[in-house]
Amino acid sequence: MSDKITKLTINSENNLHRWLQENGISGFDPFDLYSQAPRFRKIVYSHNFIVSRSVSRLFNAANLFAPALTRKIFGVKKTVNAKGVGLLGLGYLYRYKRTKEKSDKSRIHELAEWLMKNKDLKYPGISWGYPFDWQSRIFIPEGTPSVVVSSVVGDFFVKLFELSGEEKYLKVAEGICEFILNGLNQTRIDENTICFSYTPLDNFQVHNANLFGAEFLVRVGTILNNREFVSTGLKAANFAISQQLNDGSLNYWGDDQNDTQPNKNDHYHVGFEIRMLTSIGKVAADDRIISSAEKYYNYYLSNFFQDSQIGKIPKMYPYSTFPLDIHACAEAIILNTEMHRLHENENSLNLAVTIAEWVLSNMQNKDGSFAASRNKFPGFLMNIRIPYLRWGQAWMFYAINLLLYNLTEETHS
Repeated sequence: MSDKITKLTINSENNLHRWLQENGISGFDPFDLYSQAPRFRKIVYSHNFIVSRSVSRLFNAANLFAPALTRKIFGVKKTVNAKGVGLLGLGYLYRYKRTKEKSDKSRIHELAEWLMKNKDLKYPGISWGYPFDWQSRIFIPEGTPSVVVSSVVGDFFVKLFELSGEEKYLKVAEGICEFILNGLNQTRIDENTICFSYTPLDNFQVHNANLFGAEFLVRVGTILNNREFVSTGLKAANFAISQQLNDGSLNYWGDDQNDTQPNKNDHYHVGFEIRMLTSIGKVAADDRIISSAEKYYNYYLSNFFQDSQIGKIPKMYPYSTFPLDIHACAEAIILNTEMHRLHENENSLNLAVTIAEWVLSNMQNKDGSFAASRNKFPGFLMNIRIPYLRWGQAWMFYAINLLLYNLTEETHS
């Protein structure tokens, strides 16, 4: 990596880190508005379709063009999101590996303590959910444990165990596995194929959520030498492989539920799925899963980037660059850095660098935070500057520090 890019990346990380220190771990989220505006929600979920749709569109427009003002009008309060805390923890882990600063190490343990104090024990095992209601095919109340949130938080605890050697962190990871196995619902396809639900309340077949659970079971099960964890995780991975399309991709929903938005995928969910499949294949030493992940990665490389004068632009959809989303930008950096680590592919790390060059040059606000998105309208482009904590800042803090750590390792190897 050139000195110019090194300086850009380190400066960007320092500026984001300063912003996080000043603003703390609570913040706004793209989905908090709907949860904290009950009058709006009542109208939107009313039986009058015309009124519901009209109000929803107006509200969505206000949320897009003036998200901070809209939250002020509706009295939306900042919240602490467990997933955001876990992502910040991952960012600090890689920051500490690079800097060896005691303050970074202390912050890691502070974030871990917050998560342990705020875990959910209503269901089997240990889990976490989102601090807002959300509407999918069913209504999911605030705090409902999620396999995605719990697995991301679990990734932090596994890596903290590997860094510190403290068994209490591995115990948390084991508790998350118990939640995945016994707290979630399972769709059984056959004796070798299952799909985990998103939460204990649904029977969704969502590929990225299922693969988050599968990967965590296989990885922790291998550390603990727990055959049940590993074998069940592999059965969940089989669900994805059995539904992989000829071009290597996966739809968002499983085949039996792929009717609301059929054949749709986006940058960050695709990135999650490739990362999880690759990790499962490598940890389990399963060539069949590794081959499946490589095929998916090749599809991704061919469909999710646009060339620019500065770096590579991470497209949101295969068919559309816009809206450019900070969540997708972060995932693009993370995925390609991880593919370099798992496959020792220099091209993947170079791609991560070129993505970071564009993102850091175009999406970072003057105060060090990152804009939520860049949208294209007739005749002009507009950055939506609101700094969503979990959606943007936490993911980017993790992404930049992961990249910097891997580049440092490359320099010293």
